[in-house]
Amino acid sequence: MTIDVDRFKAAVRATKLPLSEIAKRAGVNEHTVRRCFSADGVKTGVRSDVLIGLCNALDVSADWLLGIDGAPGAAAKYVEELGVYLARAGNNATGDFALGLQEGAKQARRLAEVIPGRRARR
Repeated sequence: MTIDVDRFKAAVRATKLPLSEIAKRAGVNEHTVRRCFSADGVKTGVRSDVLIGLCNALDVSADWLLGIDGAPGAAAKYVEELGVYLARAGNNATGDFALGLQEGAKQARRLAEVIPGRRARR
């Protein structure tokens, strides 16, 4: 399989863990992780078991790491919660529409923080 190296590097940096710890959590040799990290553009020949381990260690989806999907796994949780809050806001008969929208806005901000390349500049 071929992973998107830029996405891999972004996910590694987001964890703030050393490559040795990512390798341990992924159940792979540290050398394997270093080869992926030092590649340019794409890393080909990644076995499916290695891909699964890396995705679990980095908390991202395989589709995202392969460059198929636009949202990392961590973002999926916030997208789902955002939908729940917005649905509550729309279906709330007690008049708490604004509260549902406020919670939805919080989830949208969290979502923007976890998508690499969409982080707020400080």
